[in-house]
Amino acid sequence: MQVEYDGEMETSRRDRLAVLLLVVLVTLAFADLLFGGMALADRDLFVYHFPLKKVVRDLVQSHELPQWNPFVDAGQPLAANPAYELYYPPSWLTFLPDFVLGFKLHILVHYYIAAIGMYLLLRALRNEPAVAWAGAIAYGLGGPLISYAGLLPFLFSSAWAPWTAAFAIRYHQTRERRDFAIGAVALAMQIIIGEPVTLLVTVAALGIAAIAVRELRAAAFFVIVAAALSAAQLLPGIDHSFDSVRRIPLDPFNAREWSFPPARPVQLFFPAYSRGHWWYPTRGAGFLTSIYVGVLLPLLAIAGIVLRRSRWLFALAAILVSYVIALGDLTPLIQLIVMLHIRYAEKFVIALLFAVIVFGASMIQRVLDDDVALARVSSSVAVFCAIVAGIAAIVTSAHIVWMTASIRFALFALLLLAIASRRLGKKPAAFLIAVAVAADVLPASLPILLRVPDSFYEEAPAVPPIPPQYRLYPQAERGAHAYEKIPDLHVRTWIMRNNLSGVLPEAWHIATALGVDFDATTLMPATRVFGAMQVAQDRHSPAWPRAFQAMANAPYRTENIPLDLDALRTVTFVRDPIAAPRYSFARRLDHCDAIEDCVSLLDHWSEGVALSPGPSMSPSPGVVRTVHETARTADLDVTASGPACLIISITRHKYWTAAIDGRPASLYPVNFGFQALLVPAGAHHIRLEYRNPLLVPSISISVLTLLALAGWTVWPALRARPDAATGR
Repeated sequence: MQVEYDGEMETSRRDRLAVLLLVVLVTLAFADLLFGGMALADRDLFVYHFPLKKVVRDLVQSHELPQWNPFVDAGQPLAANPAYELYYPPSWLTFLPDFVLGFKLHILVHYYIAAIGMYLLLRALRNEPAVAWAGAIAYGLGGPLISYAGLLPFLFSSAWAPWTAAFAIRYHQTRERRDFAIGAVALAMQIIIGEPVTLLVTVAALGIAAIAVRELRAAAFFVIVAAALSAAQLLPGIDHSFDSVRRIPLDPFNAREWSFPPARPVQLFFPAYSRGHWWYPTRGAGFLTSIYVGVLLPLLAIAGIVLRRSRWLFALAAILVSYVIALGDLTPLIQLIVMLHIRYAEKFVIALLFAVIVFGASMIQRVLDDDVALARVSSSVAVFCAIVAGIAAIVTSAHIVWMTASIRFALFALLLLAIASRRLGKKPAAFLIAVAVAADVLPASLPILLRVPDSFYEEAPAVPPIPPQYRLYPQAERGAHAYEKIPDLHVRTWIMRNNLSGVLPEAWHIATALGVDFDATTLMPATRVFGAMQVAQDRHSPAWPRAFQAMANAPYRTENIPLDLDALRTVTFVRDPIAAPRYSFARRLDHCDAIEDCVSLLDHWSEGVALSPGPSMSPSPGVVRTVHETARTADLDVTASGPACLIISITRHKYWTAAIDGRPASLYPVNFGFQALLVPAGAHHIRLEYRNPLLVPSISISVLTLLALAGWTVWPALRARPDAATGR
């Protein structure tokens, strides 16, 4: 009995040391970001995620629950939209006094979460600490998750996936309530984040595993508890999806655009091999910048499948299914992806890589446990790859890259042969494998990250001041691919920043309207406005774009100019000669229903004319005397000479309400996607308010579930204390 206790203590000590080393290595990998005044600026990070987190922080500091974002697309729901991650605890790091530091930390903490989670998963699968440590590095700091540094929902959800799996397995093994609770919380984090592919793969894997071990009831309870924990985001998010463009069928192009090239798995062994635009004709690069997780794990995964080692069939099925779905446009399953409303089929590759890492780590354990055949087959594959890389070094211009790859394979082949011949003891072999995996993965993955000084985020771009009562129409906004003609990536990034690309204007409280829907979460009325603009532009309507700017309270717009090297900018900001007030009284309402008919009426448009599905009329004039706004309310004092119509240039939504002198009043649709209020004659006080009635009940469900889960988890320990005190 004493020997078993000592063994448990030794295992615990080794686990603590392994986790500590993981923390140290991740910290060293990002030391310049944590301590050196540098920040990340990859992909969507600065044009999308930074502004969203900044506006959430600023609105929270105004001491109210941020239900509505007034700074994007003439106003959009905030709390209900998972993209803002309002209810996601790690995002609360952005509330630190130093916002830029908090913004960096809320990203980097997920590399710690991912690495530790994979370590716990591999330990739950009975791998030794050194093996689990190697797998944790391959996952937490490998190419896939490093590629996600600028795609935060994918990084965040992928970081929690191994925690969900690890504690589901541990609960099956131990029936400890603590394991159930931790696993449910991890799955709830994935649901709150709202990234559908990783969540779908996680739940599917749980279901398949539950069926295999006949634990379907426990798995169902696991998912139900996680859903209840995440109700604060889940219920409003589902409601929002029915009000936004997510409710309409997905354009098949969005599912096909990032289809996984059939030959790209070669990069698991040769990361330098790429066909660029030939693989990705519309984007030029993959959704995942890198799929490299080191060569050892894929080598052993292949050898394990060839030799049909334990769990080989599950690994092969996971790899093949993920691969076929990720092919997207190259497989009939593209219709399934479109039906599931999932953009970019290549997202499913993360499941393939997850399976390779988990199964490959299990095969490392078998090699350490004297599976000589497995070691020899994998070393033979390594030798073959070394020869291929050596030939490539001779016949291509990238001599050093391919020669380095050849040497890497040769070293791994020697290591595996040394283990097979028992020239290395088990502990030295495990140590060398862990070090070799880290030395292989980190130099290949970390250079992917684009680093900029903290001032990139701290200092606002030099743009002309835009008064808060007006909005900006980003007419010159272009997708990231439009900047590819600028060869220097750092220069390109600074230009995009100074152009206020994406949703960057909201980071500095510049409200926008009429912009492109960046993340496909915009309300349907705003999409209707944008669709009408497209029709007007295609018809060369004289009303485009001035009439739409006036409707949307956006007299300011951006305009393309030649590259200004001093300002590092390719746009300028202009003020058009239109009034475009946010609140004004219409002098005429013109009836129209279909977008085409409404656009035709705009050919003779003038300010003060509004388009309405209701009857045409000429309301009485009125004056807006005072306006006081918060993020989700507006108080107006107005005077109308008779029955009048107040035009409100705020995106229409079912949760906006109006009151005239304290009495509820109805809001009506006008101008494609905006609102109007009929005002009686005289002086009145008008109160507009946005309030989502689902928020309080949803938050209550989450809080009550968390309290119940905590109580259920600790109750056995609390009940045992009196027994221990009385000796019973």
